[in-house]
Amino acid sequence: MAEVPTPHLQLQKIRQHLADILAKLDNPTDPQITEILAGKTFQTATIHHNTSGDNIIVSAVAGKKIKVYAIVVNFAGTVSAKWKSGTNDLTGAMSFQDREGYTIAVNPPASLFETNQGEALVLNLSGAVYADGWLAYWDDDAS
Repeated sequence: MAEVPTPHLQLQKIRQHLADILAKLDNPTDPQITEILAGKTFQTATIHHNTSGDNIIVSAVAGKKIKVYAIVVNFAGTVSAKWKSGTNDLTGAMSFQDREGYTIAVNPPASLFETNQGEALVLNLSGAVYADGWLAYWDDDAS
């Protein structure tokens, strides 16, 4: 019998995926990836906001882009949400119902999306609904 993809199971799988990514980053074997990731500091940010409009998730870093490689987020009610670089849209608005959300990750040096240089990473909410979770990212030069 196939397993049912519950939110808890999805969260467990993405945590394992991130643990695998971090293990590879601690001991990379591909010299090209080692060179690309040298000197990068991988960080996480908490998502815990319920303000309609723009919510800063990662503050701007002068001269740097914020590159996101994993997201886990859940919404406590019906809302549309989109990711922004400062005031510029990175994604289109996505509609969620009560207790819906998503998990997504890629292996660095790939990223899901990135901000413009020197801009904050923003989660825009269409209403005052709690968004909870976290994301993983690094800041990088403008390349």
